[in-house]
Amino acid sequence: MEGLPEDGFTGTIQNFNLLDIIQMGCLSGSSRTIKVSTSDGQEGIIVLKDGQVVHASYGNVEGEEAFYEIIKWKKGKVEVKEEVPDVRTIDERWETLLLEGVRRLEESSTSAPSDDRAPRKTEGDHKLQTLQEKLASQLPGVVICAVISVEEGLILAGYPTDTTAPTALLAEAYRSIVKAFEIAEWGIPQEVLISGDRHTAVMAMLKDGSYYQGISVRAGTTIGMVRAMLAKFKPEIEAALP
Repeated sequence: MEGLPEDGFTGTIQNFNLLDIIQMGCLSGSSRTIKVSTSDGQEGIIVLKDGQVVHASYGNVEGEEAFYEIIKWKKGKVEVKEEVPDVRTIDERWETLLLEGVRRLEESSTSAPSDDRAPRKTEGDHKLQTLQEKLASQLPGVVICAVISVEEGLILAGYPTDTTAPTALLAEAYRSIVKAFEIAEWGIPQEVLISGDRHTAVMAMLKDGSYYQGISVRAGTTIGMVRAMLAKFKPEIEAALP
């Protein structure tokens, strides 16, 4: 990891969300090397080439497992450089890597949520919950249905049917994408589609962009059907929002 050029930027992990940096690089089709070092001496790199994560390593570990380990590091320094080594140890698409990474972060978290992160209670909660259940019941292969606040990342109502894919990963993925669009001055994404080998997630903007409807379905489910059901339920969902 020595010999990186001077161009780029440096910051602390506390000030820079590592997943956001990766997301922005992938969305913009960038090629860059992200070097991460911690105060206890751990060092790792994540390499992007043409908007895809192609390599990660720390110590003697390379590939996807190195990627998932590095994104767990909470404190330290992150450096982003434009120099990219000619190496590939990862073939998975970046969208799938980030979703799996967020899932692993959720599973590894043992701390209970603080009071200010508790689910918000509103007058429309019951109706929103009922709508999520109805939406889920009419979609074959559904894994998650959830209405989430973009700014706070809080779930207003949800219907999880598969505990291996918590609704929190949809919140984190969408918030990262919204931030990337904001930084790139692309406006607010009206819809986000993330397709993996096992699940596909569709996230659609609600109201003025303060909320979104997230739906995750098993691979093979017709996305046109998901979009049709979203269009059908969207007016009622938006009417029930705070």
